[in-house]
Amino acid sequence: MEAGDQTHNIGHVGFANKYGSMIKFPKDTTIQLESSNEEVASVPSKITILAYSEFASFGIKTTNTTGSANIFASYNDEKVYATISVGASSDLANDIRLVINLPTSEMNVNSEMPFSLYLQSSEGEITQAPFDISVSLDYEDSLIGIAANDLTIMKGNSHVWGTIKSHDKVGNAFIRATSDQLGIDEAKEIRISSSLPSSLSVNIFPEKVPATLKRDIDVVVSLLDSDGQPTLTQEDITLQFFSDDDSIGNQIDRGFKESQSKPVIKKGQFSYHFSHRLDLAKENKTITIGATTKGLGVASDTFYTVKPYTTGNPLAENKTMQLLTLSKIPTKSQTIAVFQIGMLLPKQADPDESLEQTTEQTEKEFYPLIINENYASDGSDKKINLISSNDLLLKIKEIGNIDVTSSYGTAIIESGQETGTVVLSSTIKGIGSASIQTEVINTLKQEKTMVFSPTGNTAILFDKNGYFDLFVISLDMKGRPTLVENEIRYLLTPINEILTIEKNKTFSHVNFQET
Repeated sequence: MEAGDQTHNIGHVGFANKYGSMIKFPKDTTIQLESSNEEVASVPSKITILAYSEFASFGIKTTNTTGSANIFASYNDEKVYATISVGASSDLANDIRLVINLPTSEMNVNSEMPFSLYLQSSEGEITQAPFDISVSLDYEDSLIGIAANDLTIMKGNSHVWGTIKSHDKVGNAFIRATSDQLGIDEAKEIRISSSLPSSLSVNIFPEKVPATLKRDIDVVVSLLDSDGQPTLTQEDITLQFFSDDDSIGNQIDRGFKESQSKPVIKKGQFSYHFSHRLDLAKENKTITIGATTKGLGVASDTFYTVKPYTTGNPLAENKTMQLLTLSKIPTKSQTIAVFQIGMLLPKQADPDESLEQTTEQTEKEFYPLIINENYASDGSDKKINLISSNDLLLKIKEIGNIDVTSSYGTAIIESGQETGTVVLSSTIKGIGSASIQTEVINTLKQEKTMVFSPTGNTAILFDKNGYFDLFVISLDMKGRPTLVENEIRYLLTPINEILTIEKNKTFSHVNFQET
């Protein structure tokens, strides 16, 4: 504080549990107070915390004498203290460093967050300016913009704050703050990422396909943001497909022409799914199918042709199944899950070799089986079931069937508004069961809240007029400031101030006066 004969109502005392949370007593509780240097600062000899109150406030009286004092509070055998500094020493200006204080080092494009500049001594203590200190900012203006009423830290104050707004480009933005008066500077970096589509991903189901005529495959092309997370498009995206096998590429092109449909990821969706029936003549062949579109590059996936086995083959005595889907799905979106009937055979061994030559330690791999009957998911012949561990996260819209001479079926699944991990489980009567875990995400949904102090995450400092600033910031799953979908109200204790983050805003600010 500045030196001078005045009383500052900045003292607060209360009880906390072992986790640091404030607690209340059911009766009035008296706390003893004392100062280690009353020539610098003095306090009342005692203060009472009223019943069911979290804290009590008291005044600290300063004089014209500069220096520091420890303010002690004691109750029974416990004593704690905090230090107050009054006035500025002659060499204070040589002991000051400037700190750029950011709530987070990551931002999404087209968002905003507060920031601050504060003064700190060489010992790490927050310091008040001994005189008006002007600060200049240099920053990557192609990525961010900065708004601040005044970047001068006034005498007796410790900080100034402003707002950082990111533009629509991704990259690493620097901020550099300098003060010619003090001959000091500070620099920090902010990573700007985007939840807008920045690339494609291709998934082919199933991975292994019997090498015969008229074989079905399912292809899902999804959109990824700059962090590789699935995301929704804000406009229609037309796709083009290719293959490293001319015959497969021609069959896919012919299929789109015959159906008179165009492969488009529609506005508000994250993926495009199609199923094609292909003629696969050669065994043990790796085939690539890819997708491309302007501005999002190229992506591809592979599937493998294997020797066709039927359920009547002697090797298929012990049948099994597998369940496949995407590892991550955005909220309020639709995609597929694939269940396939097969058998396990020794890996990299001739499938025609006798199983008696293998051992339990031999690694095995999945081979599809062509079935000789229909497997339905409804009706009297129901043999297939598919369930979700949490219908609020992911529900089954359509289970699907496995047709005769096929090896797999395709289900339609749909995510809800909630986020989290969910398990899909499938059973096929007479075959077995399989499960797979997937995650429903929303990269922009608020996941947590941050209380941000402009004077660092361990200190709240009053200015010369007895005020301090606090911010409440909404953060997404990546720790970036994010817009709230609906108005959110918070109660800050022990100051008992209500803050509201308004709809489509990322933070709220309060300038609170000492009591």
